Amino acid sequence: MIVEDEWGEDLEDIKDTEDYAVEEYTRGAVSTIEFQENRASIMNTSSHFSLREDLVEHLWKIKHGK
Repeated sequence: MIVEDEWGEDLEDIKDTEDYAVEEYTRGAVSTIEFQENRASIMNTSSHFSLREDLVEHLWKIKHGK
């Protein structure tokens, strides 16, 4: 992925279109326990490697049709 620095540039506002729907995001307050549980699930190395292997398998099936 290439990310370009667009600092200082005026970007157009994103509006609802037929191809793209913009949804408003509101950030809800979470408790400390919920935050820690969410962080633990993100940092879980077992889940990370499992998801990575699933993604590789999925991409392999797409490319090679098996």
